[in-house]
Amino acid sequence: MPRLPPPSTFQAPSEAAMVGSLFWVGFNYQGGAWNRLAGQPGQSRILYGDGNGLKLTATFAAGGYQNKQAFVRTVTLTQGAVTTSTKLVQQGSRWVLRVVAKGQPVTGLQGVEIGRGITVRATRFEAGLPTGVIVTTHNLRLRVAQRALNPADVVPNKPYGEWLDVYLALLAPPTPPTGGLFGGKNK
Repeated sequence: MPRLPPPSTFQAPSEAAMVGSLFWVGFNYQGGAWNRLAGQPGQSRILYGDGNGLKLTATFAAGGYQNKQAFVRTVTLTQGAVTTSTKLVQQGSRWVLRVVAKGQPVTGLQGVEIGRGITVRATRFEAGLPTGVIVTTHNLRLRVAQRALNPADVVPNKPYGEWLDVYLALLAPPTPPTGGLFGGKNK
């Protein structure tokens, strides 16, 4: 984690992000090439954790041409017993975003308070289904967006699949210690 100024002068750094086939940058990104994570289908990776017990985890699945790449298909945020998850699942030829908060599906634009000051809100809808989610805690904003290479009818390789892009912004100083891919001293 980069050195942050005292809380009284805190200004949030840019977002940490993981997009596409596991390209990522941390909070201290200064420009240039993005890092690439060598993830495997079925593998989970902690993207961020802090001293409040908050943990953000991404789970990878196969995709890409001939299913030889890994993409984020599930993002889970937990803090103690409070959990929310965003998962991309295939239903027939469509990819559908499933947002779950407090064990219940989130289907509308309203925010759902799940405890510990955490709010979950589905965003952007297509054909009545969410294509994104925003999770807000007292010091973080997590945005997850469903992405696709091309519309399903023009993708030359049908198993290519869709994926989730993940963006994490600090709203207030994090509670030490921080860890995970975004929370360490990573670019």
